[in-house]
Amino acid sequence: DFTSRRLSSTEFPAEDRIEAVREIYGRAILHLDVEPLPDSPFQVDMTLRALPGLSIAVGDTSHVRCRRTSELIDSDDFLLTAVLSGGCVVTQRGREARIEEGQAVLTTNAETSVHAYCQDSRFMNVRLPLNMVASLTDLFTALMRPVPRDTQALQLLVNYVKALRDLDQLATP
Repeated sequence: DFTSRRLSSTEFPAEDRIEAVREIYGRAILHLDVEPLPDSPFQVDMTLRALPGLSIAVGDTSHVRCRRTSELIDSDDFLLTAVLSGGCVVTQRGREARIEEGQAVLTTNAETSVHAYCQDSRFMNVRLPLNMVASLTDLFTALMRPVPRDTQALQLLVNYVKALRDLDQLATP
């Protein structure tokens, strides 16, 4: 089943929204601690798709901090985060990367990390199991190095994910 699943904070009453997103989406599904940043209305709206050996999330978020704590580490997968609009600051391995619109960064789910979206942003996450890509190259050397927006492979990946999203829209009545 390659269908997508939409997750939205608007599915919950306003007074329950933050806690519901933190517990249901953050901890149970995404394995993240989601914390809204002050002085911004809280909103998260994303679409998740699981394919064999690949998971994709595309969404919009208000100002939030997403932490992968040691208690929430669930795999050794790689996570490529591309910022489609807005921006975020990613911290892992004692390094910080500021990712602007059109750029991306590779992290590992095997270690703690923080993704801080300090402005309303649209993002794309592609999660790849280590065992499926480990033989291709030493991806550990690419961790926390921003991928420039003009990188052809990144642009191609973003377009592939957009095509998958468009298929969902065409498949609905």
